[in-house]
Amino acid sequence: RNTECVTVAQTKEDTAKIFEMVLRMHQDDPNYGKLDKDRKDALAYKLLRTDFSIATAGGKGVARGAKYSRVHGSEVAFWALNDRDTDNLIAALGEAARRGEMVLESTANGMGGWFYEKWQEAISGNSIWTPLFLGWYMDARNQIQISAQERAEIIETLTDEEAHLVDKFSCNINQLAWRREKRKGGRKAEKMFQQEYPATAEEAFIASGTCYFSIDDIENALRNCKEPIRESEGLAIWKEPEHGHKYIVAADTSEGNTGSDPSPIGVLDWRTGEQVARLNGVFKPSTLGFKCVEFAKKYNGALIAVENNNTG
Repeated sequence: RNTECVTVAQTKEDTAKIFEMVLRMHQDDPNYGKLDKDRKDALAYKLLRTDFSIATAGGKGVARGAKYSRVHGSEVAFWALNDRDTDNLIAALGEAARRGEMVLESTANGMGGWFYEKWQEAISGNSIWTPLFLGWYMDARNQIQISAQERAEIIETLTDEEAHLVDKFSCNINQLAWRREKRKGGRKAEKMFQQEYPATAEEAFIASGTCYFSIDDIENALRNCKEPIRESEGLAIWKEPEHGHKYIVAADTSEGNTGSDPSPIGVLDWRTGEQVARLNGVFKPSTLGFKCVEFAKKYNGALIAVENNNTG
């Protein structure tokens, strides 16, 4: 009762499909209330004072003058809007739903763009959004029943990648069997599986984009990442400085203004290539310089290498 909901999708075709799904639920569920009117872009229940409407991102009048209980943005990473227009639309929808709830969902669309940036902000804790990733193993349908012999064969031929899925996400053998079946067909099928059924958010963004480095190598590196020995407020330490080791402090600058990209600092062991420390945050170039010097002093007088571009 007294609920006004809207779903905003990326194209008119997708908007229409979502509306068809909701209309089908209404038609098939006897518990739904009687429709007052049946417009092509909304379901309205007069007695309940409830509306469900749809809109297309970039369409005229979206969120203008509205007050929503629920806002659902669908496939946001594929909205055909520039970052500023997306910001403006989300701000308008957020204002319309300031006493309600707003959810933005999407398949990943590469490492870049508005959705990716908002995701990065959310997982870093510097955001009003709560990040939620749904991996393929969370769906109970993503498994197949196999024989005892097939089960033994999978256990015998378990790959490092599969062992990681068992250890990290408690995947069972039936799930691994389903995964192997889906990945049959060579590298193309494996790539498609990574894109459509990612296990982690990192894998989702990497697999859906174009990478300079091998995706397999990136994923292998991610799987073998170790937890830092301590971490707080953007600072992570994996190893303290060791006597006789040489280090490099690398930094990627930004203007350090509201809305700027983060300015990460990474400390690498010159000999092993291991990352031993990291600081991530939005810093003015001058502040970033002082922080680089602090790291260099701590790590045996390390070489400082700063991005030589624009603010660098």
